[in-house]
Amino acid sequence: MIHHGIAADARAAAYLAFKAGVAVDLVSGAFLHHLAALVEEGRSAPDARPWGPVTEAEITARCRQVLRAKERLGLFADPFMGLDEDLRAKVVRCPDHIALVREAAAKSLVLLKNTGVLPLARGKKLALIGPLAEDRIDMQGSWAIDVNPMDSVTIAEGLTAVAGPDTRVLIAKGCSIVEDPALAARLNVHNRAMPSVPPESRSLEAMLAEAHTLAATADAIILALGEAKEHSGESSTRVDITLPGAQPRLVREMAQVAKTAASR
Repeated sequence: MIHHGIAADARAAAYLAFKAGVAVDLVSGAFLHHLAALVEEGRSAPDARPWGPVTEAEITARCRQVLRAKERLGLFADPFMGLDEDLRAKVVRCPDHIALVREAAAKSLVLLKNTGVLPLARGKKLALIGPLAEDRIDMQGSWAIDVNPMDSVTIAEGLTAVAGPDTRVLIAKGCSIVEDPALAARLNVHNRAMPSVPPESRSLEAMLAEAHTLAATADAIILALGEAKEHSGESSTRVDITLPGAQPRLVREMAQVAKTAASR
């Protein structure tokens, strides 16, 4: 609500949402942090807000709605609704499911254009360049929250395994997914232990220079580019679908030094 210009701050957002009938605030913490203060404000200045004060009685009634819904669902009798740990152990990441995921991923890939570059020959020197080259957390896509990032295979790991021992894979980051620290913090909000945009001690120019050096020695360049998983989601829709950050510049500069180019 703040980003969309509806509320000036979190307290105003909590007030507007509560008065509109919202009973549960799942993520922002606005209710948790501000409803008590809004009740006190209403007692001392009942006319301060346009739709009247937030009262303790209103909060109690709203809590009853939530508790009544949980009771009807049977959550007090069975909080986990029949979840079976034995079944979970059998089906989560079982071989059949992993094979199906690999098949779905392979069939969903779209090759937009091939000017004779693909397939790449083994036994060559490949430059794998881009912020997603060794990225693990973003391989699982948007809304991948309750997952283990270590279950993902990075592009670098997969390419090296498929290319075989006679192929040299040189890796350079080239740039971060985004350069803006504030945007990076937003993209890392749910994955601080393994951030999509980790702190980078090198400058953009230094990373680009490293990419130039590797690209100049390679037989082919593969660019691993794209978004962080938190680029999509609640209040995360982008208005510009082009590559974020300095990635367009990385593409242009790699095209200048490429002998052959295969972009992903």
